[in-house]
Amino acid sequence: MLLNFGNKLLGIVSLFLYFFGLIGNILTYFVCQRKPLRKITTFGLLKVISISDIFALSVWNLDVFLMSFYGFAHEYKSAWWCKIAVFFQYFCLQYSAWLLVFLSIDRFMNVRINTWRKIYSTPKNAKILCFIIAFFIFFLNSHLLVLNGFSIEVNQTTIVKCYTPKFFFNEQFYIPRWHKVLFRKSLSK
Repeated sequence: MLLNFGNKLLGIVSLFLYFFGLIGNILTYFVCQRKPLRKITTFGLLKVISISDIFALSVWNLDVFLMSFYGFAHEYKSAWWCKIAVFFQYFCLQYSAWLLVFLSIDRFMNVRINTWRKIYSTPKNAKILCFIIAFFIFFLNSHLLVLNGFSIEVNQTTIVKCYTPKFFFNEQFYIPRWHKVLFRKSLSK
């Protein structure tokens, strides 16, 4: 009973986080899109971070809400959707985090080195940096698109096993599942 209440509460909190985060990130995007701010690299990077955070919110928080109230997780719909959903969860969060790191470095260098702003801190360099970071984060998480998740056929029913590879580790979970612990216990009762 208490675990079921905890799941419902987590689902409601996730839904609120999704809507407030979505509204906040959309507002951030439009503020950073204003003409006077377009030439400042900080706002260009914040614009990309807000887009990445919208995807991260959509995949993670909606999944928690659906699992809490409907017992359904979109990542268990098919093996390919499992691969894509898990990849986006990790890619978007890591991409946002690394963009914030480079945003902080850029701001620090702008304050410390007078010529940094004119030489390196340009909108063109910010776009190049975003693509380079995206490439590396994509490369680091690409194993999720290949190894993660598979489906098996049992009694003419397709069962999707997400967060586990088919050929390695004896089908043990190799991706951290701390965010799935409450749901698994409540569904087993």
